[in-house]
Amino acid sequence: MPSFYGNQGRTIRPVRPVSSFLAVLFVLWLFPGAVCAQETETITSRVLLWAHRGLTSRAPENSLAAIKAAHDLGLQGCEVDVRTTADGHLVLMHDPTVDRTTSGKGLLKDYSLQKLQGLVLSNLRNEPTNHFPPALVQALELISPWTGFELTLDLKEADPIKAGRLVLAKKLSGRVTFSVGGPDRVESAVALRALDPRLRISLDPGWWWKVEGVPAFMIKALKATDIFAAEWYFPQRGFGEARRAGARVSVYLWGEKDLLARAKRALALGAQGISCDHPRLLLPLLNSKRGVKTP
Repeated sequence: MPSFYGNQGRTIRPVRPVSSFLAVLFVLWLFPGAVCAQETETITSRVLLWAHRGLTSRAPENSLAAIKAAHDLGLQGCEVDVRTTADGHLVLMHDPTVDRTTSGKGLLKDYSLQKLQGLVLSNLRNEPTNHFPPALVQALELISPWTGFELTLDLKEADPIKAGRLVLAKKLSGRVTFSVGGPDRVESAVALRALDPRLRISLDPGWWWKVEGVPAFMIKALKATDIFAAEWYFPQRGFGEARRAGARVSVYLWGEKDLLARAKRALALGAQGISCDHPRLLLPLLNSKRGVKTP
């Protein structure tokens, strides 16, 4: 989903002005009512709260223990990162190298699964633990008996078809969402949709949240079930457009300063799910019924 704005840390390339202008005109032709006076709708829903990379205050990021800690806390899910080992196994790891989060050194893609799982993960204080980098299949097997608990898979360097087949084999298509990234990753969304229409696909419009009508166009064109917004791209008009297009809206909130107030603002804009690194601070929102006015 050429790259406009993708996930944090991804290279940003300039958008060609003419192409961008034509793209917007195309959207407006398809959706003639996209730019219009704001309308409101009342949305009442349960807040969904996810731990970003697992509950990292309790266990190393992207570990089985961090996922279990999030479940035990009563959260609705976790967002985890997926990469590929030298021998083709899908594993949970955010960085392309193992240096920051494990006892090892070098590129993850140079490690076999066996060699990788001989390393130990580090906690937030950079202390070694007794946890190892898990394979994706292990994470899926862990959550399988937890009714209602979800995983969002941020596909960093991973074959979407291989990941999709694993999820289907574990009968978790309704509880796993594939975060395929921004406009440079269209092929991943298309491949997953072709593999099985039951798979959940999340898009990240990035900067395109600022252009009214584009997120709805992306949802409908790629038959996405979910759409994602980082806090720095929140549209002032809110997320009503995306929800009316049929997608569930989840957001990421960075840091912990004023986190509860920022979460309430996201809900007021129409967000349904919140991913953050400090979900304990948002526990007052869980299981609450909120009537929210959304543009």
